[in-house]
Amino acid sequence: MIDTHCHLNDSAYENYNDILNNFYNEGGETLICIGCDEQSNAKARQISIVNSVYYSVGIHPEYAGKFDVSKMIYELKNRTDKLVAIGEIGLDYHYVGFDKNLQIEAFKKQIELAKEYDLPIIVHCRDAYEDCLKVLKSFLPIKKGGVIHCFSADIEFAKKVIEMGFKISFTGNITFKNNDNLREIVKEIDISNILAETDSPYMSPVPFRGQRNEPKNVLKVIEKIAEIKGLDFDICDKILSNNAKKLFNLK
Repeated sequence: MIDTHCHLNDSAYENYNDILNNFYNEGGETLICIGCDEQSNAKARQISIVNSVYYSVGIHPEYAGKFDVSKMIYELKNRTDKLVAIGEIGLDYHYVGFDKNLQIEAFKKQIELAKEYDLPIIVHCRDAYEDCLKVLKSFLPIKKGGVIHCFSADIEFAKKVIEMGFKISFTGNITFKNNDNLREIVKEIDISNILAETDSPYMSPVPFRGQRNEPKNVLKVIEKIAEIKGLDFDICDKILSNNAKKLFNLK
């Protein structure tokens, strides 16, 4: 099993080694620790020293006002061979007080860096779908592609980003009782375009809703995808793992 998006660098985890052991004991193979700001980028790089842990660096749209391109370039120039993507980056218009122009500027600059350093991108998009599409289209072709993580949009958005060469990543939200629309999207799109993630410590799947999430729970996400697709778990897991390995060049 591969968890393509988790936050082992989050303060919710007192000891990430315990979390990793839980993941491996459940059959986990590899995970990607995601950066969101300057501090979490550095910690993700530090954690990636552990075998089978990879990392990404990026400035989440929530922190667009703190985006410093020189610091991002520093991270990229001092990267290890475990750096597999730039992310999470993108747009988030969900909360009152967001600065649209600032977010778009940071998003664009980080896509430019991804193209310069030949890395895929991990995109966060919430309540900003049209602007997200406009930005991505303006940079096509994006040779290394990327993924729309924690997917929560509609099927039309999914089809458009898949046409651009992006994968769609699903979290524990596909197990939620009221998310039939997401399960329909899983059913409709080809499994070659799907990744599995936890976004832990957030987005705990059923039956762990309300609890702190962990990478080990990617098992529940993969189980649900296999159920929707009518596939044996091991076959589904192998396909999803191969998708992740190809996109992120995992060894």
